[in-house]
Amino acid sequence: MRRKITRIFIIVAVLIAAGLAVAFYFNNRKSGTLPLKTSKVDTGNIEVYVTTTGTLNPVTLVQVGTQVSGTIAKIYVDFNDVVKKGQIIAQIDSTFLAAQVKDAEAQVERAKAQVNQAQRDLNRIKELYAKKSCFPS
Repeated sequence: MRRKITRIFIIVAVLIAAGLAVAFYFNNRKSGTLPLKTSKVDTGNIEVYVTTTGTLNPVTLVQVGTQVSGTIAKIYVDFNDVVKKGQIIAQIDSTFLAAQVKDAEAQVERAKAQVNQAQRDLNRIKELYAKKSCFPS
């Protein structure tokens, strides 16, 4: 008897599952066409964004430098501006350079004065030697 109840229970379960499957199939079945979205043809740009990390290397690497160093007083170009050969891109503050020029000129004058003093001393010593006045005999 127990076997008979188990068989009936399995048959009923299979029939319920089959009924649910048929109901689900017919419920979700539409007219047979796929839903499509349509629009007019339009022209435009396609934008693609790439996000990545890494190192960019230039095709041509140019080293920019100066013959003298100092504080920049004026900048005539901006970042990523195109420049041409010989174009002035910055001006160095000439205050300290002018002071160095004045200092160098003062050193030249001082050296000239020392040369003149040495020349006068040489002439005086030559005269004294010629007179033999300061050398004992």
